[in-house]
Amino acid sequence: MKVSVCLASYNGERYIAEQLRSILQQLSDGDELIVCDDGSRDRTREIVASFGDPRVVLRTFDANVGHVRNFERAIASASGDLIFLSDQDDAWRPGKLAAMLAVFRDQPDVQLVHHALSTMDADGRVLQPLWNPLHEGRPGRLRFLARQWLKCQVFGCALAFRRALLDVVLPFPPSAYAHDHWLAIAAAVRGPVYFLAAPLVSYRQHAANVTPKRGLSWAGRIAVRLRFLRMIGVALGRRVAGGNR
Repeated sequence: MKVSVCLASYNGERYIAEQLRSILQQLSDGDELIVCDDGSRDRTREIVASFGDPRVVLRTFDANVGHVRNFERAIASASGDLIFLSDQDDAWRPGKLAAMLAVFRDQPDVQLVHHALSTMDADGRVLQPLWNPLHEGRPGRLRFLARQWLKCQVFGCALAFRRALLDVVLPFPPSAYAHDHWLAIAAAVRGPVYFLAAPLVSYRQHAANVTPKRGLSWAGRIAVRLRFLRMIGVALGRRVAGGNR
């Protein structure tokens, strides 16, 4: 199975080389690492290009559209059978790719695989060896969606999904406020998901993280949950339409 890794970059010069190395050492010759750069004004593009690796595909854009739509662009460019997402400032731990590929091979109906994370600080020091503990296995789809509606456990940097899911995923609907939440919904609507309990990415915590560290206001929480329900409706509609083709 060909693997596509989709990385959305923006002003990531400090950490992106470490992340690229951690990914490339696990990829095979026929795989690809797509870096979609969202209008960086630092040396991010220069650093990516300096790798000179034929597996690295650098796509550059001058107009900044934000990380959600930038991931959409990267996903739309992927040609692999399995699509992995990556942030620019983390690091893949050894064995990540092999562990996730094993689930996809052994369980052909699983649409999305997600693993736990560890955290590190800006300088790479471990903060929490296991940051988001997950129960290994296949959560029930309704229970999974209900749990994500209350508090999403899914992080883009820790997931991979089958190419067949693109029929539901693309294009991202206007209600998609987070690419990982949208992918979790689409996968659960289309088929089973699988959790791996092992922390397979070192998730970097620093001042410039896109994921907010503070909780939303009550009004914000209500708005997000309403948009979550709208995303479920879009995914169900696309799933039905796909089944009727």
